[in-house]
Amino acid sequence: MISLLLGIAQAGVFQATLVKGEPEFAACLEAEVCGSNFYQFLTNSMMEQGMSMQSHTVLSTPLMYHGDGGYFAGAGVHTFPFSAPPENLSGKPENTSFSPVFPSIELAKVSAEKSYSLNVLPPVPVQGASAFLLSGTISRLWTSGENWKRTLDTELGLIRANAPIAASGEQIENKDDYGDNLLDETLEENCGDDGCIDTFYHASLEFRAGQSWQVSDVFQPYVQLGGNFIYENLFIQYDQTGWGLFTVQPMIRSGIGMQLMDGDLQTMLGGMVTPKYPGQDKEGDFGVFYTAQAQAGYVF
Repeated sequence: MISLLLGIAQAGVFQATLVKGEPEFAACLEAEVCGSNFYQFLTNSMMEQGMSMQSHTVLSTPLMYHGDGGYFAGAGVHTFPFSAPPENLSGKPENTSFSPVFPSIELAKVSAEKSYSLNVLPPVPVQGASAFLLSGTISRLWTSGENWKRTLDTELGLIRANAPIAASGEQIENKDDYGDNLLDETLEENCGDDGCIDTFYHASLEFRAGQSWQVSDVFQPYVQLGGNFIYENLFIQYDQTGWGLFTVQPMIRSGIGMQLMDGDLQTMLGGMVTPKYPGQDKEGDFGVFYTAQAQAGYVF
């Protein structure tokens, strides 16, 4: 299965494509080297942003919970590699304005056999950007032993984010530094005084099988294997273009949960890795995307 996905990815299937409009750099897209470099850069940027924002419910599932059941309320954060805004092929920094720490609120009905979880983040503006997250997870106990258990999870999520990615207000003020990449007539026609506010969508359907081990009264390591079906769409206000991406990402999640106050107070630290296909890497190499996350909550 992995070999099949890699073969498909090398054919450019799991890569961003133009789905709306006609960009001013159409000649670049038609040139083999320039077009390949652009699509690799764009796909890498979209994937890294989307994967870091996607919800990954772990704590409020039977994989971690061992009590008699109740209602879970908690919160979590996801992160991605801290780095400066990347430069595109013209040398202009892509100013995402997204915080590298992405929070969410989690509510769930949980028991030792099954759980129903909801993750949400209201679209609160931060530094010119805002994001709305909504996801739901169903988890079921698969099988268990004396000190271990296995679960099956399904998680469906949607993210809608707004941010000045291609042309922020600061970049417009200094547009002469970027040559012909920001044209006055295009800016006046499509953008406002605060810059161009682009819109990013990330939809995901994730299936996971996991196992946890109760190594003490407090600590509980876990590992999950699964597949992530992702669709992303980026609308660039500056030139009114839309870029779409569909991909299938096998993944590994792992971490450790901690149970306090007789198991009612729960916390976890973990992370995720998934392949970065050659068409999704800026240099065209094979690599990995990775994220880290932390969650805490209380069962009433």
